Amino acid sequence: MLSAAAVVADGHGRWDIENRELDELVSYWHADHLYRHSATAIVVFRLLTMVAYTLFHVLIYRNLKPAVRHRYSKQHLARVIAAQIYCLPPHPS
Repeated sequence: MLSAAAVVADGHGRWDIENRELDELVSYWHADHLYRHSATAIVVFRLLTMVAYTLFHVLIYRNLKPAVRHRYSKQHLARVIAAQIYCLPPHPS
């Protein structure tokens, strides 16, 4: 049985995580403005943003060694990934 103080502390910890994630989504993932106004487009945009956000963090925290993770910022790693995507050769038809 958890005490009331432990439940409150857990709740505040979750709020801190949510606030940090929302701040990162708005600041670095451009999730602060929607370019479409239909309900379906808004839902799809939000879901795709969350999938991309989750996959990016899984890559960083599960696949990179701690030394690499601590040497480079998440912004730098995102730019490296984007550069690799843009530099891919065109797919032969």
